[in-house]
Amino acid sequence: MEIVEREVPDAVLLDITMDDLDGWQTAALLRKLHPADSLPIVFVSANLFDQRPDRITQLQCQGFIGKPVLESELLDALERALQLEWVRSNTPLVALHGVAAMAVADAVGLPETLREELLRLAGQGNASALRERLRVAARELPAQAGALAALQARADAFDFAGVMTQLREDEDVASA
Repeated sequence: MEIVEREVPDAVLLDITMDDLDGWQTAALLRKLHPADSLPIVFVSANLFDQRPDRITQLQCQGFIGKPVLESELLDALERALQLEWVRSNTPLVALHGVAAMAVADAVGLPETLREELLRLAGQGNASALRERLRVAARELPAQAGALAALQARADAFDFAGVMTQLREDEDVASA
């Protein structure tokens, strides 16, 4: 509260369960200091039952994100709350799909444990761990360089859904 009194941040992410004051109480105090148009508030909680649309509206908050936080959901919430338009990679997703299509044959040889790990990381939206795991895999599996490069391009573009789709499509090709 002291920090927000001194300098208004662009947005506040509040967990509902906190020491001393809970997120609802903190949001009410923040609203006394700053109206919704000057301080967006987005709630974050591991308990999806904490999502209370009535209270979110009453406190003029801009959203709710469940934990574990997916990077894509956080970016979407911030885009809405701050009225942003994200500047994405100059590589159109159509081009990424073309790279992925060319790499399917290489991807058939991906070990199942690696495929499962990559699916898990993409599903969590864990960009840094996903990109690092792909870099390591590229060194370990040079025969699958094309598939891993396509996956890396998608991960670099934060296209987690595309990573998961490619891994599942490649798995279908392998099992056919």
